[in-house]
Amino acid sequence: MRLFENNVYGMTKNGDLFRSPIDGGKVNFEKYYHFNFTPSDFHIRDSTLYLTYNKRNRFLSIIDPYHETNIERINIWRTGFKILADHPFFGVGDIDLGNVYAQYKDKYLKENFGHMHNNYVHLLVILGVVGFATVMFMLFKIFLLHLKILEL
Repeated sequence: MRLFENNVYGMTKNGDLFRSPIDGGKVNFEKYYHFNFTPSDFHIRDSTLYLTYNKRNRFLSIIDPYHETNIERINIWRTGFKILADHPFFGVGDIDLGNVYAQYKDKYLKENFGHMHNNYVHLLVILGVVGFATVMFMLFKIFLLHLKILEL
């Protein structure tokens, strides 16, 4: 949804652009235009409509340390390392981490996760250092095997 010159705009997944004038809080969308492709985002500036295939804000959010999802991901990893500190050698086991995560997360965190949103941190938490080293060794051996196959 975008607001421009007392109109609210919205777009559907099939490329239909809708417009509704702001009229005392009432919203009455009417089809404004149809595109022959599906834009992922749009922006209206100086009476010009800009369309993109990719959301610009999603790309920029990858490097933004203050973006809400990045902050949450860092909190998840920090909680994962708290769990690892209590179960360093063999981890907590290959289980859904929802209940364990709930015990270790900071009280101000509202969400509960069963995955650490990073495969390395997740492997460390569920398998511990011993299991993590074993998995990394196996992946290394598979990599060497692939290199050997490519030489033939």
